[in-house]
Amino acid sequence: MSEIIIKRLDNSYIDECLDLVWRVFSQFETPIFPPEGSVEYKRIIEETREKQNICFYGALDNEKVVGVLGMREGNHIGYFYVDSSYHKRGIGKSLFERMKIDYEKQEFTVNAAPYGVPIYTRLGFVPTDTQKNVNGVIFTPMKYKK
Repeated sequence: MSEIIIKRLDNSYIDECLDLVWRVFSQFETPIFPPEGSVEYKRIIEETREKQNICFYGALDNEKVVGVLGMREGNHIGYFYVDSSYHKRGIGKSLFERMKIDYEKQEFTVNAAPYGVPIYTRLGFVPTDTQKNVNGVIFTPMKYKK
């Protein structure tokens, strides 16, 4: 088994990161989202691809992106996905810990999709409101504060 490298990525990785986001979202969230939610989430991904308004941290296995954490302005996690064949290896936690190094203010928000809520809870996030459904995108607003 090769070593997984965790690092901040430059924009040359954006397509590979967003392709991973869509692949993992489709596997775990699409089955519980209404059809319009998946369409809306795909639109959001494509808007991110166009605007490149996110900072990605990646988990790389032989230069292949196998996990991503994407930060938006305002200390907001926009994307946090790990390829299913790499689950249960601590990659998500490693991505989160690496990202935190770059932020003086250790307060982060996320709109966690249903599959992600338990993962965020394990990382120390707490819900700030009840589950929402906006244009079919289902999420729970959560916050982390050290």
